[in-house]
Amino acid sequence: MNECKLGGNVSRIEVGDKVAKFTITTVKYKKNGENFEAIKTYHNCVAFGYTKDKVAKLTEGQWIVVDGEIEKNKHNDKVYVNIVVNRMHIPRDFNDSNENFNNQMKQQVKQDDEDSLDLPF
Repeated sequence: MNECKLGGNVSRIEVGDKVAKFTITTVKYKKNGENFEAIKTYHNCVAFGYTKDKVAKLTEGQWIVVDGEIEKNKHNDKVYVNIVVNRMHIPRDFNDSNENFNNQMKQQVKQDDEDSLDLPF
């Protein structure tokens, strides 16, 4: 089964006649001493048909969740990995305040660190 679900901020959008290409940026927080370091990963996505038309309505910075398949292509000895998007969902809560969501994630990482102190190993 080749299926993935990805949620993050739209960071680049290119819509053509037959295909839409866009990038989703995900952020993972890593504790670095007393501070948190944001580690960003950029995921290339492509969409066709009805989903392509939905991509045309997106704006950069908008939070979305996509369902799709991972696809590898080789071109000039380079391997490219894309997510072929089958469905998109735009959660209302995340678009209201991405900063609020990021703060919640930092709190969760902090809580996970505190909880790990109770582990017997």
